[in-house]
Amino acid sequence: MDDTTEEEAGLSDEMQIELERRYQYVLENPLEGKSWEEVKNGLLNR
Repeated sequence: MDDTTEEEAGLSDEMQIELERRYQYVLENPLEGKSWEEVKNGLLNR
């Protein structure tokens, strides 16, 4: 995690909790979702 404080980022407590929940999900389920290459190619091929 970086040195940006919650106040600097402008995140509410609820937003911080949701971001942490999503981050933990990704760490626990690394094979779900798309790779950066898949996302990038999807955006470039619109």
